[in-house]
Amino acid sequence: MVSWQSGRLQKFAKLQSVKSSIGSNPILTAKFNMNRRLKGNIGEAKVLVELITQGYEVFLPYSDGSLFDIIVYKNKSIFKVSVKYTSYIIGNNWQVALRNVSRRNNGEVAIKYFDNSEYDIIAVYIAPEDRVILINAIDVNSKSTLSIPKQHRPIDEIGST
Repeated sequence: MVSWQSGRLQKFAKLQSVKSSIGSNPILTAKFNMNRRLKGNIGEAKVLVELITQGYEVFLPYSDGSLFDIIVYKNKSIFKVSVKYTSYIIGNNWQVALRNVSRRNNGEVAIKYFDNSEYDIIAVYIAPEDRVILINAIDVNSKSTLSIPKQHRPIDEIGST
């Protein structure tokens, strides 16, 4: 019982530390307090811009229960896209959750693991870098987490404002 409480207290202390370091900056406060749906919407919007910029014709589902986040068309080919958002880093690698965890009305937890045969493209929006990465889904072997190396700034940008 002591280890459970001390672990919980450590998490709370870390959360309070992060909140206090954010201070009164409204942009950082908004980013910190975003819920999953808002993060997903921002990720999809950033991915839409990237895909359109790369010359894809973009189609969005009408309902929330769609199997795909986005369908795109380019060079007479149709691609199914799964959009992911991340701002979580371990070491020098961004961690992208591939599995979906949801709670049902009866309290059961449902976990759907990633299946690379269901999608053609994984589009990852890395929020702190404001960067979108498009990955061929067939190249992803993990069922739950994807690790993407942190982008290092080019030498010209170091020291510039």
